[in-house]
Amino acid sequence: MRLRTAHSGTGYLLGISLLMLGTTPGPVTQKSTLQLDPESVSQSITRRGPRAVLDELFKDPSAWDALTKGISSGDERWLCIAKRFQGTAEAGGAQELQIAVGYALERNPQGVLRLLRDGFSTASAVCGCEGIEDGLGGDFDKALGIVGRRRAAVAKASAAELEAQRRDCLRWLDRLEGKIRHHERDWFAPH
Repeated sequence: MRLRTAHSGTGYLLGISLLMLGTTPGPVTQKSTLQLDPESVSQSITRRGPRAVLDELFKDPSAWDALTKGISSGDERWLCIAKRFQGTAEAGGAQELQIAVGYALERNPQGVLRLLRDGFSTASAVCGCEGIEDGLGGDFDKALGIVGRRRAAVAKASAAELEAQRRDCLRWLDRLEGKIRHHERDWFAPH
C-alpha cells in the first residue's frame, strides 16, 4: 500500500537532485522476521518498543502491506496495533497508517472514532484525507463511493461517548466529497 501523497512533488525533486549528485535515495528493504498477526505484533511491540517494530515492518514491503491491510480491516485487534504506533511513524509511514485507519471507517466506524478520541490522529487526516487524497485512488467514481460508504458507516455509529468525533468525522467527509468534486479534473484520470 505504498502511496504517493498529493504533495509528493518535492520528493521527486529531491530524488532528481540526489541523482545529479551521484547519490540515490532508494528504499532499504529487509525481510521482516515478525509473524504478522495482531497478537505477535503486539508482543513484539511490548518487548522491543513500537519504533523498532514499525521500522522493521516498514523496511519489508510485504510485511508493511500486511500491517496496513490488517488495520484497514477494522479488526479491533489491528486498530489497537495502530494505536500503539501512535506518534512513532515518520512522514510516509504515518500517512499510510492514517490511510489504513481511514479505510477501517467502513468496517468499524466506532473503533476508528475511539482512536480519534484517544488522540491517534485527527479527523481531518483520517476522515478528510487532508494531504493524503491519493489514498482514495485514481478513479473519481470509486473515490466518491469510498466517501459515501464511510459516511454511511460513520452516520450509523451510535455510541454516545463518541458523538463529538462522529460529528467531526462526518463534517470532514462532507468537505472531502466537496474537494473531490472540485478537483475532479486535477486529481482523476478522465473517464
